[in-house]
Amino acid sequence: KGNPFLIRLSNKTIERLRCGLSITEVQAKNSTQKFGWVSRALHWLGVALIFYLYMGVTGLDAPPKNTLRDYYVTGHILFGLLFICLIASRFVWRQHNINPLLHWGLKEKKRTISLFTHRLLYLLAALTCATGIASAQSSIHLSVILHSVLSSALLIALAFHVLVAISNFWSKTT
Repeated sequence: KGNPFLIRLSNKTIERLRCGLSITEVQAKNSTQKFGWVSRALHWLGVALIFYLYMGVTGLDAPPKNTLRDYYVTGHILFGLLFICLIASRFVWRQHNINPLLHWGLKEKKRTISLFTHRLLYLLAALTCATGIASAQSSIHLSVILHSVLSSALLIALAFHVLVAISNFWSKTT
């Protein structure tokens, strides 16, 4: 009866879509159970920046050289500097907040792998940015190669992180 285009969702489906949170339960700071909205916002802003940093310069060195190459490289450098600021912000935020991961009751091996992976991601991201700045400031070919190698390593580590996150998400929801 009524509008045939109206989709009726069960309360359980609505709860899953809302991730079990009401607007009043969303907190800025982390708790022992979950990350706060600031941590999540910094995380997803980082994801967006990394996506732009990779996609914005992909293929620029392949012939023929694009006439807008300098424009894209400048944007890459500026967003790389912004990403450094984001890493610093996340580091400071993390120092003043609880890490929920430490309170989730993970097995020691899984917790160690998770902490190591996150620290490796931070290290690779910082080194990638540092070598990017070095390669932009000098004509030393080694810094360009190092930047390329580190950015590839960062991409591989991020792919591993995403696969584990998806696996953990599905194992909790199924």
